Amino acid sequence: MGKILEVSNVSTAYGNVQVLWSISFSVNEGSAAAIIGSNGAGKTTTLRAIIGLLPILSGRIVYLGRDLTNLSIKHRVELGITLVPEGRALFPYMTVLENLKMGAYTKRGREKADETIKRVFELFPILKERKGQLAQTLSGGEQQMLAIARGLMSSPKLLLIDEMSQGLAPKLVHRLFEALTEITHSGVTILLVEQNVHYALRYADEAYVLENGRIVMEGKSDELASNPRIKEAYLGL
Repeated sequence: MGKILEVSNVSTAYGNVQVLWSISFSVNEGSAAAIIGSNGAGKTTTLRAIIGLLPILSGRIVYLGRDLTNLSIKHRVELGITLVPEGRALFPYMTVLENLKMGAYTKRGREKADETIKRVFELFPILKERKGQLAQTLSGGEQQMLAIARGLMSSPKLLLIDEMSQGLAPKLVHRLFEALTEITHSGVTILLVEQNVHYALRYADEAYVLENGRIVMEGKSDELASNPRIKEAYLGL
């Protein structure tokens, strides 16, 4: 299994405020990886740098052997990287179906749009029932399902998901992580930023702990879950 993503010594800043400090990690193709950490650790910033929303000060981001440093967001998406952002960023006055179609803006996504819509309706049957409803009328959990489904419409190879469980009831969080498992099994690699450390470590193959813009721990998720420091700091044990 090769590396789909390699982040090497990447530093970033918002203006004069540096947020990431020479972080390095990689994600295996066909796997699920998680970045965990407290608020303000730099988790969202990491995803924004990968997708190209934030320039990097130094280091390299390599995707399937290709350096992304000078590529636009559009080109990164065309290559197969998609971000499901924190807060979902849906089009509130468009229907569920219209939101899905807006996600199919890559050439590969347009070619597979009908097939992908069928697949996401199987993954999230409630979206099929709600396909004619405006996105703003959906519940929080349904909106998160729609955000993930819209992300899949571009037919990505690497799906970046930012704070999926934020503000959702435990039952919905469980259902969403079940869906992520199905997505991973379909061949899509997932890099997840998640504050729900318990679920993140249960779902992901590998995880990275980010603190104050630096990766301080990494390893197999089950090993991290049993680490006393992780138990105390993030699992409340």
